[in-house]
Amino acid sequence: MAAGDISTRIDFLNGTNPRTYAVATCLVAGSVYAVVTQGSGSLTVRTVSVDAAGAISNALIDSYSFSNDTYPVGIHKVTGTVYAIFYAATSVYVGIKTINIADDGTMTPDPTISTFTGPTASYVLRGPVEKISTNYFVAPYQKSNDCHIVTFSISSDGITIAIADDHTASKLANYSSFPAHLEYYDSNIWVLAANGTYSTGGRFAIVQTFTIVAGV
Repeated sequence: MAAGDISTRIDFLNGTNPRTYAVATCLVAGSVYAVVTQGSGSLTVRTVSVDAAGAISNALIDSYSFSNDTYPVGIHKVTGTVYAIFYAATSVYVGIKTINIADDGTMTPDPTISTFTGPTASYVLRGPVEKISTNYFVAPYQKSNDCHIVTFSISSDGITIAIADDHTASKLANYSSFPAHLEYYDSNIWVLAANGTYSTGGRFAIVQTFTIVAGV
C-alpha cells in the first residue's frame, strides 16, 4: 500500500446495547485497551484485547459500570494500574473517578479508588482532557459565558484528587465562548481553540496560547 492509503476494515466489536456509544480509549498494557462508553444512563469501562494484526482477539475481558447521568470525556493512565475517568454530570461540572485495571485487563467487582466532583453545577467539562505529566491533567470547561482551563492533580495511588489551578481563558463582555480543542505545543505552551457567539449576533473563532507548568 502507498502512503496515505486506507486498508479495508480488519475487525470490529459491536456494543451489546444499541444506545451505547464509545467516547474514549486508553492503552492499558501490551495489547489490552480500555474503552469508555455511555448508554442508558450508565458509564461503562470495558477492556478488550487487540493483537498486532489488528484483530480483536478477546471480545471482552472485563467491564465495570456506574450508574449516573454522566457524559464521559476521557480516560488516562495515571501510573501503574491506576486510571482516571473524566466525565461531566447533571449535578456537577466535572467528575473524576480513579479505578484499578490490571495489566491483563481484569478488574475487581468494584475497582473504584476515589471519586472527585467539582464545586458547582454551573460548570460543564467540555474536554478533551490532556495529560500534562504523571500526576497532572488539563481540560477546558464552560462556565456561564466563559471558557476556562482547569488543571487537576491526581496522586500516584489514585486516592487524592484536587484542582491545581483554574484560569479564565476567554472572557469579554460582549460574547460567549465554548472550548473546542486543547493541544500541547512545546516548552509547557498549550494552544486552546474556542468557538464564540457575539451578543449582537454572529459567530467567530479564537485561538489562545498559555503556559502550564508541567509538575511531576
